[in-house]
Amino acid sequence: MLIEHYKAFSDDILNGFLQHFTITSGDSFEEQRRQVIQALCDNFSSSSDDALDLHYGNAISYVMDLAMRPREGERKTTKSEFISRVNKRQMLFTRWKEEVLGREHIVKMIQKRLKATDALKPRNRRMLIIDGLGAASIGRSRELAYLIKFLATEHYGPGQLTSARPWTVVIEGTNADVEAIKAGLIDNRISFNDGYEGILFSPEMFDAPPITNTTKGGSKISRASYSVRLVSAETYVKHVDELKGSDLIISFSNSHPDHYSLDKVPHGYQINLTDLEEMVGILRRKG
Repeated sequence: MLIEHYKAFSDDILNGFLQHFTITSGDSFEEQRRQVIQALCDNFSSSSDDALDLHYGNAISYVMDLAMRPREGERKTTKSEFISRVNKRQMLFTRWKEEVLGREHIVKMIQKRLKATDALKPRNRRMLIIDGLGAASIGRSRELAYLIKFLATEHYGPGQLTSARPWTVVIEGTNADVEAIKAGLIDNRISFNDGYEGILFSPEMFDAPPITNTTKGGSKISRASYSVRLVSAETYVKHVDELKGSDLIISFSNSHPDHYSLDKVPHGYQINLTDLEEMVGILRRKG
């Protein structure tokens, strides 16, 4: 069925409209993208790589957030507010950024920046946040236990300098999920410090460094009382103000970054990952 929406308009009206109507082709998407990245470079005095990796994704995410607000007044911003929201040093990858940049590019980007800044160096205070929901199922708990074992053995322990610090791993999930992961570590003979959260959590004991034995020269660890800190997200968030801060936080979870103060650490990254190979690839210090 043909519906003619403009049948009521006469030819004179339509011709008059057409005399004042022009179509101007705008720049291509690629050219607009180039102009935006150049403007970001100019404003933040950054390289094109930094503008793309850090600021462009933040800009897209902020614009999309504004566009989805229901009231017209809420869809407005000022130049200073826009710059403030875009100029974030942490790399937070929302689904908008993933659509714009591509998942593979994002993973490689994080790997590149971690290597360039040496943020994974053993003497840094490093924290990993993982989504443990469903870990109570055997397959998932084994995967996450393997990931934590990788951190406990490749990033800390025998052979590392005595200045090295163990990772802190925060698990988001139910009590059953957290217990399943801890059981997996015990099964793999990985000693961990959970601050006795199952009894009465002690921030002081959780933050206490491992007791270590050293090699003959005294510069390297030969044995440690524990090789990773492990705690539930519920416990961590409840006691975060009582715990020491981090130099590096990597979140493989969808949780809001404010829960973990990602914007207050020298190196903060957030991307929702569940694939074990991708997670290990980001955390691997060599290669």
